[in-house]
Amino acid sequence: MSLGNSVCDDCKERAPDVFCQCSAPETLLCLTCLGKHVVQNPRKAHISRPFPELQYYKIPGYFERLDIRIETFSGVYEEVWGEIGDMDEVISIYVKTRKGTSGL
Repeated sequence: MSLGNSVCDDCKERAPDVFCQCSAPETLLCLTCLGKHVVQNPRKAHISRPFPELQYYKIPGYFERLDIRIETFSGVYEEVWGEIGDMDEVISIYVKTRKGTSGL
């Protein structure tokens, strides 16, 4: 599914920011038109999601995996930065050692 040339289904001018699951196919909306869409269709159940999720949200297990990524991101981020700090220290020691043995 190509998302690159999509426009808002309501105004037909702006790029969509969200999609609404109230219809099939989903309704693509810019943020300016989202409120009007909900008000004009009061009997429908409106669930809007960020537009980039359109290509993934029907994949079984997508939201479970997304929740796990969100929950674990900060821990993984801290661990990776810790490893980078360790690498910086090793590189610093290596550079000092190389300078000492090369006569520089």
